[in-house]
Amino acid sequence: MSEQVETPEQVLQRVIANQPDELKLALAFHQTYERLAPNYGYETRKDTRAFDTSTANGKLMIAVCRELLQTGVIHMRPSADATQPDS
Repeated sequence: MSEQVETPEQVLQRVIANQPDELKLALAFHQTYERLAPNYGYETRKDTRAFDTSTANGKLMIAVCRELLQTGVIHMRPSADATQPDS
């Protein structure tokens, strides 16, 4: 019997699902920001287009998301798509 191979997107979703909510939210925020920026005539910086948790920018975004979650400003909802926050 052949073993089913995960697609890269399935692997990403599985990995994201096992991360803390602040990281899920920061990633969703970053991806959405990068996707929408051109619609508003904004070009994001090339050095921050890929989300990197080890940079000052990435750490700050995670810290902001953590605080927004802890203070109840944002609530996460259980979802098949772990990258989408509950607004």
